[in-house]
Amino acid sequence: SAGLSAPPVAARPDGPVAILVAAKNYPQEPLNNSVDSTIKLAAALARNGYGVTLVTDGPLDEQAQADLAAVPPEDVRVAVTAAEVDGLLDDWLTRHFGDKRKRACFGLCCFSGHGETRLDGATKVPYFLARDDESGSGGVNLNRLKCKIGKSWLPVVLLV
Repeated sequence: SAGLSAPPVAARPDGPVAILVAAKNYPQEPLNNSVDSTIKLAAALARNGYGVTLVTDGPLDEQAQADLAAVPPEDVRVAVTAAEVDGLLDDWLTRHFGDKRKRACFGLCCFSGHGETRLDGATKVPYFLARDDESGSGGVNLNRLKCKIGKSWLPVVLLV
């Protein structure tokens, strides 16, 4: 029941962090729920002490802004190309995990939108497609992101 919900836990500099990337405004196949679901996840994580960065592919409508108002994320960004998403991911990793003395204790990367798997030789490579990407080209190479995370021994989980 609503009366049993705990008050929000404040995010700590060394606490858990999350970056949530959601795209819905694809020209060929728009999605209805990717941003809405991601906003609900952002609010739940923020309520539980995560420092949340939310990345969407366009300005948030009034309902989305209202949903975020109760427990706002630390940062809300707009990115419509894979290069912009890649840059924001790099900045987020550096900010929260670059300095070992001020490192977050845990990180979560979550992608909601269109994705695809492409063959690179015999290897299957997963891609997240940003709004301006087309099938078969562009996109965020999630294997490359996993390598960045793995090389640094970062405590980060990647959800797609």
